[in-house]
Amino acid sequence: MRVNEANNSEANNSEANKNEVHEKCLQCRKQAGTVQLVRPFFLIVIGLFFGVMGNSKGLLADGLFSIANMLIALSISLGKKWGKKDEDEAHPYGYGKIEFIIGAFAGGSIILGTLMWVYNFRDSIIFNYALIFPSYLIILVSILSILVNEMALKYLRCMEKQFAHEMTNTGTNAEINFWAIRGESFSAVAVILGVLGTRFGWLHADGIVALLITVAIVVSSAKFFWDSVSGLLDKSIPSEQVAQIIKAIGEIGPDAFELKRTIAYLNGRNIRVNIEIKINEVTATIEHFDQIADAIKKRIFQLNSAITHINVAYSL
Repeated sequence: MRVNEANNSEANNSEANKNEVHEKCLQCRKQAGTVQLVRPFFLIVIGLFFGVMGNSKGLLADGLFSIANMLIALSISLGKKWGKKDEDEAHPYGYGKIEFIIGAFAGGSIILGTLMWVYNFRDSIIFNYALIFPSYLIILVSILSILVNEMALKYLRCMEKQFAHEMTNTGTNAEINFWAIRGESFSAVAVILGVLGTRFGWLHADGIVALLITVAIVVSSAKFFWDSVSGLLDKSIPSEQVAQIIKAIGEIGPDAFELKRTIAYLNGRNIRVNIEIKINEVTATIEHFDQIADAIKKRIFQLNSAITHINVAYSL
């Protein structure tokens, strides 16, 4: 009896600890969006301020990298918020693609802005060597930037691990761009190398680092732009998922109808399914078809939370 009581007590304590951890993770999840906006804003302020005061083109470019990532995170957040609006008469398929329209605009704007910055300051970045050495303070600021990025990365990875089962399987999780955060850490390391290189006699080092960071900004923004444009196009879902849908339909009532055609495709981040069936009973009524269609929809909706629209057509 005492052994059983001890085991029950340990089980209860374990369950209580799990609940406590889950509650803390829920709080972290609510704050994740704020973290992703406050982090780059903080890095932008220190990057631009100390980049000017410390005479470091590399740190200025690093500040631009933070601006780019903040704009991307903001566009994703706004797109997801507006994309959840219900469909109406003017938009019978909903607003799901507005996320990709905003993303394409943000990505294109970042690319254009970065290229204009490089063009306007091309002489000081590319052709001129450093007349005034970057301050050693830039190294401390860059180290602080790395620490902030890595702390945010650890925080967001913990949150993702706890709620991985709720992540959508229609694509990458755009809400948490780990590579963008890690990329800013790499650029901060490059800034440190640029400062040291300039101070030890390679007078073009800081300008070269700035140029490399702007290339990274253009490449990452171009990828985001292309992913957003691709999201505007409807595309087929994997054949395995289509086979899963067909199998689920066949389980409903193989003697009541014949499956003629199944089309499933991604529309934004949502999956739409068009189904055509042939009712085997010539005397079948509309009510009978409605019952079959409802059963099909109910079963398919259970397969994937990303499936939002199912259309069932029939013939006799």
